[in-house]
Amino acid sequence: MEDEDVWLMYHKAELNEYSPMNVDGSEFILGVAVIPAKNKEEADHKFEQFLSGDNMVLIKLENCVIYNPDNFKEDSIANKQINFAAVKAIETGKVHYACGKTSEALAYNEGMDDE
Repeated sequence: MEDEDVWLMYHKAELNEYSPMNVDGSEFILGVAVIPAKNKEEADHKFEQFLSGDNMVLIKLENCVIYNPDNFKEDSIANKQINFAAVKAIETGKVHYACGKTSEALAYNEGMDDE
């Protein structure tokens, strides 16, 4: 994976019923795709392929940044997931997913806040 960066694509994507990410009947997922690529154009292309392959459709791209491990040193679950996915992306050259939260999980968490 020479001369490649790891790109983080923070996004919201529609899930159809056949998506392997749709384990709870959700309409969408918020997550971070971790993508090894030489440039933003290649990262965009790999991201589109990943979404299509997992029966997902991009609703909104919130942010796209190059991964810098120095930005993920704080001991949090999200940082651990992103760091792990970045290592795997570097090792495999494939897209990995981190920090996914489905619409059903978000609705459940909101309900917990009301109690």
